[in-house]
Amino acid sequence: MVRSITQARRSMHADLENLREDHLNENSLMYHEQQEEVVRNIIHQKQSGVIAFFICALCQSGKTGVILAHIDIMMREDPDFNPDNFILMTGLDSKDWTDQMAKRFPDGWSKTNIYRRSGSKFKNKGGDDLVKVIEGRENLTLVIDEIHLVKSPKMSIGRMFDDIGLKTDYDFASRNISVIGLSAT
Repeated sequence: MVRSITQARRSMHADLENLREDHLNENSLMYHEQQEEVVRNIIHQKQSGVIAFFICALCQSGKTGVILAHIDIMMREDPDFNPDNFILMTGLDSKDWTDQMAKRFPDGWSKTNIYRRSGSKFKNKGGDDLVKVIEGRENLTLVIDEIHLVKSPKMSIGRMFDDIGLKTDYDFASRNISVIGLSAT
């Protein structure tokens, strides 16, 4: 199902407000000042033409919060931001990872925009194949958790990119696809 940017933004806005309220009820912040600072740096660098980013930090130090901050800031400040063009994925074949991410991100978005490796394919909770979802698309931000799993063309994510014509930096840049890699190693 392809939604209009207006539908996607309305849904994300409502989900973010619910998530913000949940955090307030727990006396916690949705994200911290340092996470916002990282996002602002990414946004600034994207405006300068940079397409690849790497966030390396210790386990449980807030890398996932940076991604949530990114979505929230873009929703508030960029009227052209389409949350359906922001995709979180991992090369891990772990249902636990998917469940963990679903708890941290807006509900509707996490069902459609969070993908994990399932065998040789990448699937979301609805069973959609990431290759079919992003093939031929432009203006995407792909967040790859545990990016060290992409380090060779033989890895599943590397093969997937090759299969959909994303073989070089130019291929990513020409389709305005940026990548944010997350790793603790």
